[in-house]
Amino acid sequence: MLLINKDGNDACNLRNVSNIYISSDGAFIKCATISGTRGGVLGNYETYDKALIAFGLMAERLNNVQGRNAIAVKMPSDMDIKTEMLRTKEQRERAANGKKTVRRGGS
Repeated sequence: MLLINKDGNDACNLRNVSNIYISSDGAFIKCATISGTRGGVLGNYETYDKALIAFGLMAERLNNVQGRNAIAVKMPSDMDIKTEMLRTKEQRERAANGKKTVRRGGS
């Protein structure tokens, strides 16, 4: 299976990848090959938090296509990251039962 980078101009064959990681500067997701000859940048996500969300979405996508004879999976786009950030923000603003929290304003 191929993992296509965010820009769509490069791909990593997952059979030849030893690990996928967030770089030390925290903004890039990279892959390292088994042979160590050539790795690749899978995406630049500006901040560590966005890269972490992208990493989770990537893992979720790879998990969802296992056993479905998929040929390729694309790394999450900036719009995917924004959508996920809004979705998780809304979940944090709700109570455990899913209802909106009651805010009693005061003066």
